[in-house]
Amino acid sequence: MTCKIGVIAEDDTDVAVVRELIEKIARGKSFSIKKFSANGCGKLVGKCYQWSVQLKARGCELLIILHDLDEKQENQLRQQLESILSNSPIKRRAVVIPIKEIEAWLLSDHLAIEKAMNLKQKVEKVANPQSIADPKKCLGDLIYLKSGKVKRYLTSDNWKIAQKIELNNIRRCSSFLPFENFIRTNLA
Repeated sequence: MTCKIGVIAEDDTDVAVVRELIEKIARGKSFSIKKFSANGCGKLVGKCYQWSVQLKARGCELLIILHDLDEKQENQLRQQLESILSNSPIKRRAVVIPIKEIEAWLLSDHLAIEKAMNLKQKVEKVANPQSIADPKKCLGDLIYLKSGKVKRYLTSDNWKIAQKIELNNIRRCSSFLPFENFIRTNLA
């Protein structure tokens, strides 16, 4: 039986990354994703309860809220989102907050970046991806430089990197672990 997972994220590229990572974690389990993309964090916060109700009506059994930390305080953001969702009809849910940005997760696997982006030069391992102030810019600069200054990074490339990522590498990001645990517990 196919499990329907509702995903509420800042944009469609985040949903694409989540889909690829669920595929890796759940290995062969049948699932589909119903989504809402907020086109930014403000709308996500304002609409996430309403969207959770609509996702339940569309048959979703699980709910993932994905919101980059950016410069916010993690505990405050988590409490805010969990409070908003306290009456959500989807009881099995996870608030997932990548530290800084989801691109930090992608920076955790230098070989995935190299393969997915077909880079000319080797990419060095990033010691602590979650400590990078602007992971999106870092990823863009890295791709541009290691491609011999011919490739420009687009967030629409994120799913390609996620597709190549090794779970052992992404586990170096502490903010990934609750997401993985939620999927393993509820789907795998």
